Amino acid sequence: MRLSFLLVALAIGACSEAPASRNEASRPLVFNATSETARSFTGNVTLEGARLVFAKGATLTTRPLARREPGEPIAEGGPSFVTAALGSPDTVVELRSVTGQSLAQGAPSLCPAGGAPTFVALIYGQRSTRVTLLVFNGAEPPGQSASKSWLCATYAYTAPDGVRTRQGVLL
Repeated sequence: MRLSFLLVALAIGACSEAPASRNEASRPLVFNATSETARSFTGNVTLEGARLVFAKGATLTTRPLARREPGEPIAEGGPSFVTAALGSPDTVVELRSVTGQSLAQGAPSLCPAGGAPTFVALIYGQRSTRVTLLVFNGAEPPGQSASKSWLCATYAYTAPDGVRTRQGVLL
């Protein structure tokens, strides 16, 4: 009898829908290129978990490192993350290392001056429609004591149809 009850409970659980938050987290998020540099070099971006897929042929595979404070400098003596992204005080900064990059034939590099991106920072307001991507090149993660990392590009995107980001949606 107990075994029958357990099997019925498991069958019902297997048939039910997954929680919405899990479905939302695995759903790709598309953002429209809004800055001139984003329109020129990347086109729209689709965030697929750890992958950033750009319409103009670049794909980055990333690994989350840490959240940074918006007021933290991007390099020793440099501007803060929030200043570099023209963000607001409620800005969230997600720092990621780039673990892989692929470029389709003819796709422009995300670091226009040369070199491959080694770190990216996704910067967005907690209830914003805008996402800024800072792309870095160098041997160490950007931060207040970084001396071997530099900002090579800044790209701005907007969520389509006024969809808003929310804290943690990009991870």
